[in-house]
Amino acid sequence: MQCSRLIVLLAVAAASKHKHCRGCEVSEGGGKCTRPRPWGPAFLQFKSEVQQTLVASAGSCAPFAEWPDVDGGITCGSCRALVKAEPYGGRCDRYCESFGHRCTAAAEERAENCEVLEEKRCDESISGTSDILCTCEREGTPTTPGCFGELPGLAQNEGGSVGQVSTSSASECQNSCEQNPACNSVSFCREWGCFLKDRSFTGTEATQQKGSCRTFFKMPCSVTTTPKPASTTSTPPPTEPGCFGELPGLAQNEGGSVGQVSTSSASECQSSCEQNPACNSVSFCREWGCFLKDRSFTGTEATTQKGSCRTFFKMPCSATTPMPSSTSRSGQFKLRVVSYNLYWWNAFGQNPWKGEQIIDNIRERLAPSAIGLQECDSPSRIQESTGLAQASTFAGAQGVMMDPSQLRVVAGTSGSQDLQATGKWGPRHVTWVQLADRATGRTFWHFNTHWCVHSGNGRTCNAEVRYTGAKNMLTVIREKAGNSPVVVTGDFNANMNEQGPQHFLQNGFRLAVVEWVDAIFYSEHWNLVSQGSGDAAGSDHRPVFAELELL
Repeated sequence: MQCSRLIVLLAVAAASKHKHCRGCEVSEGGGKCTRPRPWGPAFLQFKSEVQQTLVASAGSCAPFAEWPDVDGGITCGSCRALVKAEPYGGRCDRYCESFGHRCTAAAEERAENCEVLEEKRCDESISGTSDILCTCEREGTPTTPGCFGELPGLAQNEGGSVGQVSTSSASECQNSCEQNPACNSVSFCREWGCFLKDRSFTGTEATQQKGSCRTFFKMPCSVTTTPKPASTTSTPPPTEPGCFGELPGLAQNEGGSVGQVSTSSASECQSSCEQNPACNSVSFCREWGCFLKDRSFTGTEATTQKGSCRTFFKMPCSATTPMPSSTSRSGQFKLRVVSYNLYWWNAFGQNPWKGEQIIDNIRERLAPSAIGLQECDSPSRIQESTGLAQASTFAGAQGVMMDPSQLRVVAGTSGSQDLQATGKWGPRHVTWVQLADRATGRTFWHFNTHWCVHSGNGRTCNAEVRYTGAKNMLTVIREKAGNSPVVVTGDFNANMNEQGPQHFLQNGFRLAVVEWVDAIFYSEHWNLVSQGSGDAAGSDHRPVFAELELL
């Protein structure tokens, strides 16, 4: 008994000499991580939460112990680490090349940790910071994960945990599983991250619905089709819904109710109607969901406006889609464009109640077809809460989102570019995407931006700097869009009499609306139907909107 007590006392004394932080050991005095743990994935108990210490995969990159200039020993798993910027000119490509690797991703960190503040290019010099997040892989390492199947929901039996990764990217989640020999599947949820599991799947397992969660599982790349899920019968409904027409608003007479589905996806709403023999149409509203109806339509019925609501109706696939009453024979369509600065650090960081007001404002009052967002740190949060879909790349916390029931992204058209007009808060970008109207098939380009406002950190921002950004932005617009229809949204941080905004007006663009420093411009291809500004809700900017008709 005395011997047992002595062993326990020695163990407690040894443990008390060190404190632990994620992936590191810290001396008794606290402070930054002094060195990474030398062993592989291990589960540690922190405040009743199980967390994982991540290590680099030997197959895709060198062990982190061999990486030079890792700042404070902070590593992030998936071949990413926080490294010192100065020796490499703030460039991750130069850092990775210094030890025989190649850069696959670069970012500016938020607060001396693995959290990404802003994604960057590998060959981009990240200034104004002492450390950067670099993802480095050995030459010849595949950049895409192996083959994965997908269940229609989250597996009821997920299997045992073999790791966890903080990411909102399904492909990065699958990459992490590829690099972990113990991982056979992942539970991926945009809201909560990536959970690596040891269970193997065939694709026929039972599932459950939990947020956006899905189970992805490793499968041989030689298999040409993903096995059918358990919820699929021997005569499955098509994965795409049958043919549906669309009214320009909500039918004044919707018909009788035959069901209701909680979803913010128009296609899922239509699929639910396809699977219900009593359903002939749906009343779909991003704000309130999907309401199955028994009434049949021809496409000429009277409508009313209620939020984002639309009536979709079953029609023979061999028939020509009836032309909505707001669409002319020449293919005109109306677009509701919005520009909104979300004031993220305050409204979603310090005062989350303001963020909820902003989300309600977008979903219930603004109801955009396309929206340019500024100061938006998490487009996935907006997507989950409003039903809008991310359309463009986001850079510098700004980009374009869309109503997926009205618009679709033209594949391969999204991008961003540094405007070379940097102020106190770092580089300023233009983001872009080409969108297509689902009803008419006609396309247009949407460009979004957020120009500099303050000087500081050794950088100057003024009207001349913004003018430089405007000229560079117009060059990008001409290169990408040519003579195609264009809308431009942004927080320009400028009076419209400044050279920057005037540069747009002097080169074929028209001003649809301006409120303080927020504005919408449009090309000559559009007719301006109406415009205005909305309630700021929890932001420090009022959103601006324009109803445009493509001629």
